[in-house]
Amino acid sequence: VKTMISHIWILIRNIFKKSEQIDEAKLKWNKLAKKDANYYILTDKSVSSSEENYKHSGEQHVKNYFLNDEILRSVISNKSNILEIGCGNGRLSEFIAPHVGELYGVDISEEMISRARARLCHQKNITFTATDGMSFPCESGSIDAIFSFIVFQHMPSVEVIRKNIEEISRVLARGGIAKIQLRGIPVSKNNWYYGPSFNKAGIGRIINGTSLRILKLEGEGQKYFWVWLKKS
Repeated sequence: VKTMISHIWILIRNIFKKSEQIDEAKLKWNKLAKKDANYYILTDKSVSSSEENYKHSGEQHVKNYFLNDEILRSVISNKSNILEIGCGNGRLSEFIAPHVGELYGVDISEEMISRARARLCHQKNITFTATDGMSFPCESGSIDAIFSFIVFQHMPSVEVIRKNIEEISRVLARGGIAKIQLRGIPVSKNNWYYGPSFNKAGIGRIINGTSLRILKLEGEGQKYFWVWLKKS
């Protein structure tokens, strides 16, 4: 009960605080990338302070959330086109790329993209692109699967997330799958890592009017709220 009251109070206070604009988010993430890209991607000093630990975390997260996912595996092959939303400096991209045809990594931060290109210049099937945070440089219907982890939880507003959902609907091929992680617990807008939180009803509203339908939900009311979407 105390936790529920705390969450309600945070949501009420957030109503009266101005939301970050998308251009402000871009500036913020460029600054954070220059300050300590590894840390602000994962926010765990014990991992980010060691390049070996950082790479291992990426490998494990790809194994747990991408490669071992039965729903994603149904549309992934060595010929598939994959879009990673919020690729950062390529922590996950490094371990996704060997299992797919082409990987397109997008991020709002030019600084993150620059670092990703430098880190993974040896992997030729990855295209990294800095975006406006609301659109993807992919042709309509060209992507087989979309993956995003610890990214949507930082998007500054429901409106920005809705734009990303609309783009997911546009670029996915018919029958394509998107697996995205949203924030399931509200946090204050006073925090640098703020992003809107969602429940099942909220997800239903945000995909309404798109060609997407919910295949699966996992972790509602938790830090990592996973959503599997399929394009009809």
